Amino acid sequence: MEKLLNTQEAAGYIGVQRRTLEIWRLKKTGPDYVKISGRCVRYHPEDLVSWVNSKTVDPVNPSGDTPQTAAITEIDADAGIEPI
Repeated sequence: MEKLLNTQEAAGYIGVQRRTLEIWRLKKTGPDYVKISGRCVRYHPEDLVSWVNSKTVDPVNPSGDTPQTAAITEIDADAGIEPI
């Protein structure tokens, strides 16, 4: 098994402050983590890589719309249908 990283190590690994990871854990918006005990939190390096990769934005299509989604949105707008 690969070494688990503590919060400080994980923060350095992805280039953020330790406190940022702590806040993300509280908001449930950050990478997956392992809670060993009450205050003992560790991160799998591969989870950090996966999480960072999931945040990649395509500069050509920053909204993430697929061509089909964009086409449907355009058709709805032409038909006067308001988005939900």
